Amino acid sequence: MAHRKVITYISPSGGDKLDGSGHGTSVAGVSAGYCNDPKSNYYNYYGAAYNSKIAFMDIGTSSSSDVTPPSNYYTGIFQPLYQVGSKVQSMSWGSSSNSYTAQARYIDQFMWDFKDSLIIIAAGNTGGNGSNTVGTPATNKNGIAAGASLNDEQSWNAVGKVSTKSAALTKSGLASFSSRGPTADGRLKPEICAVGNNIGAAEYNQECSVANRDGTSFSSPLIAGYATLVRQYFMDGFYPSGFKNVSNSFIPSGALIKAILVHSGQALDYITDGEKSVTTRW
Repeated sequence: MAHRKVITYISPSGGDKLDGSGHGTSVAGVSAGYCNDPKSNYYNYYGAAYNSKIAFMDIGTSSSSDVTPPSNYYTGIFQPLYQVGSKVQSMSWGSSSNSYTAQARYIDQFMWDFKDSLIIIAAGNTGGNGSNTVGTPATNKNGIAAGASLNDEQSWNAVGKVSTKSAALTKSGLASFSSRGPTADGRLKPEICAVGNNIGAAEYNQECSVANRDGTSFSSPLIAGYATLVRQYFMDGFYPSGFKNVSNSFIPSGALIKAILVHSGQALDYITDGEKSVTTRW
């Protein structure tokens, strides 16, 4: 098992073990993708935590863009993944409801019961409709709702695109599609953003290929990868000296990892609404 990248693949009643759009493949690649061919240039597209393992929950079908998650997220999703070792979990799906629903509460309850877990959820891609567009279960309180920022000039060039305005050539701009807070009960969302525009990610149905992806679906696994690295920092005993020391090793709580990620963030400068739009100060 130690040599395998995917340590478990769980397919409840909602999944068909096929990836018709490549969404799941790319999401996994952004978080933990790795190419073991030393002669290739795919190291440019490694995932954020490329040496980590993947526990995959399949709740989609090849014939639809919709997903069918178990009705009880706690016992149907989070617990099975946690039991095989997944302490950081990323979800790149959700609904349009801006309320604090039962689905959001499942995340809060699970992270309360399992203190070393952290769940990251894509905020959604309806930011063009304005505020209060973050959808459940990203409306939870203990996890992280992931928004999407833009990308830099190098990344635009890598996928053969040319932006007509400077704001699109910076990671300091908020992508127009990124769903926005607050929640219906007034809480700030999303907690943090990561690049979700022009991301090179693993392509599906190909032996070696890269797809160009956009959306908070790809910001969420990127943050999950970063969270995994933060977790490993403490597990390896780098804190507080900055040097690896197993005697300083401890298991960080999900709340601690979340706090570090949030407080490491920088303010975004712009909201953009397309490659040719005028920029707006954020």
